[in-house]
Amino acid sequence: MTDLIAHITEKARAAKTAAGLLAVLSTAVKNRALRAMADARQPYTLVDGVGRVWGRWRIDAVSEDQERVIDDGTATLLSWTLELQEFVNATG
Repeated sequence: MTDLIAHITEKARAAKTAAGLLAVLSTAVKNRALRAMADARQPYTLVDGVGRVWGRWRIDAVSEDQERVIDDGTATLLSWTLELQEFVNATG
């Protein structure tokens, strides 16, 4: 947790604008939330952007890749990979 706070603080100082600061904080929060969901090993309802429900899925892994890093160490392109497994309720 201390490492995460130090990382966010460092990136926030490097952000030149309020929008840059919000982007740093937003990314850190999303990353932490996705990893917490994966750690919980619970199924979640998967809904796409138009409201279609795809069933219940469990997050098995979360990975993040940072590309196009500028001089201050800030990545300008982030990509996320989620490994999902469909949850099938095994009822008698």
